[in-house]
Amino acid sequence: MNVPTYDILDCGTLTGTNTVLPLLAEPRLCVELIVQADPSNTANVGIGNDLVQWWVLAPGATLTVPARHINIVYVRFPANSTQRVNWIAMR
Repeated sequence: MNVPTYDILDCGTLTGTNTVLPLLAEPRLCVELIVQADPSNTANVGIGNDLVQWWVLAPGATLTVPARHINIVYVRFPANSTQRVNWIAMR
């Protein structure tokens, strides 16, 4: 079984309330992203692109995204509560 290996890992945390933000503001290459709605969140967050964030992550849930750039993945944060998303990118 061939398991892919990666030389560089990037990671970060993004926090927001009532807004839509990219995971990272500047372009940065990657092969794959893992996005996690922080387990301490009290509401769901949406994951998608700059136009629509259709994938809903409940607190503690994760999503693996094959992507070439970290900044093309956006998070929709709900109104009235601050939530957090954790991410790690392989390149």
